[in-house]
This record gives sequence, C-alpha cells and structure tokens, in this order.
Amino acid sequence: MNNLILAARLAQQVDHSLQLLPCHWRKAINSVITHGTRQHPSVRDFMKVACWHLLADKTGSVP
Repeated sequence: MNNLILAARLAQQVDHSLQLLPCHWRKAINSVITHGTRQHPSVRDFMKVACWHLLADKTGSVP
C-alpha cells in the first residue's frame, strides 16, 4: 500500500499538479502491478493492457 501511495504522489509531482487526481492513482496502480512482472515481458504487457482496460477513464474528464 505504501508503494501505491508513493507512486501516486510521484505521478502527481511529474504532472506538477496541486491535487492528487484519479489519473495519478491509475498510473500508480499500473506501475505497482506491472513492476513485479518486469522479468516476464509477455506477462508485463498483458498486465499493462489489463490495467489500461480496467482503469480507463470512462468520463473523459481526467487525462
């Protein structure tokens, strides 16, 4: 959980955002989940696509 929070805060800093937005949490979840699979490129690719589909911004309001 700490890694997820740190990754979200890092995404926030990279965007120079004053608020922690849903897009930052999506980036963090994707990063944390795919980090553990980096030794297996095909699994990592699958996880990235799965995260993208599951965590897609359906409102269109957050980049």
